[in-house]
Amino acid sequence: MNETDKLLFSISDKINKLIGRNDALKKEIRIYRKKTEDLENTLKDKNTEIENLTEQNNILKISRAVRTEEGAVDTKKRINELVREIDKCIGLLNQ
Repeated sequence: MNETDKLLFSISDKINKLIGRNDALKKEIRIYRKKTEDLENTLKDKNTEIENLTEQNNILKISRAVRTEEGAVDTKKRINELVREIDKCIGLLNQ
């Protein structure tokens, strides 16, 4: 083997190694792109879930506030009814 053949063989060998490395890197890039896409989809799903839960939380806070106000109104009405009944009873006792 002369010097030129050795150089050609060396260059050919290096080219084949580079091609193999390039193919491996392309596969790795595809894998990482797929993982990135999956993570982006998961992130979108989680953000949507967070938005839904935040909305539900706000609705629950509002409903609790309304319930508390209604409860206070109902309690005041009941107290007023009881006071009226007591006043009637006192009126009957005074006769």
